[in-house]
Amino acid sequence: EESRVLICSVCKAGNQPGSGIESHFRRRHGAKGAVLQRIWERAATAPATAGGLADPQTAETPADGTSPVPEL
Repeated sequence: EESRVLICSVCKAGNQPGSGIESHFRRRHGAKGAVLQRIWERAATAPATAGGLADPQTAETPADGTSPVPEL
């Protein structure tokens, strides 16, 4: 099963789905215009096969005992 939590590759923060993605990249990293649009489009299409993005505050950990990803 794919991970469904969006993690910022710059600061490693978990991002809330929806407007939380835009807010994070706009406020924390100063993204705007075409850059912000590309981030938004990528976030919208990445989890399409996994059922959508999960909230990092409430996302369940894998039941199969999979270890956390060290970089996260």
